[in-house]
Amino acid sequence: TPMVLNLGRSYLDSARLPRAVTPFLQQLTQQIQESTNFAILDGAEVVYVSRVNNPRLLTTGFEPGTRLPAYTSTAGRVLLAMLAEEQLKAYLDATELVPYTHLTITDKDELYKELQLIKSQGWAVTENQYEIGLRGISVPVKSRTGAVLGAISVSMSVATSTKAAAVA
Repeated sequence: TPMVLNLGRSYLDSARLPRAVTPFLQQLTQQIQESTNFAILDGAEVVYVSRVNNPRLLTTGFEPGTRLPAYTSTAGRVLLAMLAEEQLKAYLDATELVPYTHLTITDKDELYKELQLIKSQGWAVTENQYEIGLRGISVPVKSRTGAVLGAISVSMSVATSTKAAAVA
């Protein structure tokens, strides 16, 4: 029933990290005029816990509480790439890569190579992996000690700019 929404709202109201990240998301959204999100890894899924919508009428991206298979989202890929090697191998062994679009990476070796690239460059960009026409760019959020806490991502339509322009 709708009462279950109170549980989720209680988490979002009490969790410090999503509240601490929101001013940065607001600033980023204002600067680039695109929707921004903060997500965490929860098992094999990425969970969006904070979002700031762009000022346009049409918005892209995911509302707080949305769960996606981690391999299909840019935030999920950043978080997977930052896992220890044995955790990443365990994730890949346990996960069935289902195609959400005809462009979704479903080959585990190809995904592993993509995650290694993300790890080395420190950011990720995806296009058409979960939904046709949707691009995401993401970076990890780390604590002062270097522990990965989550990921900030930008969601946009692939029609708004080229991939290179969006990354720049």
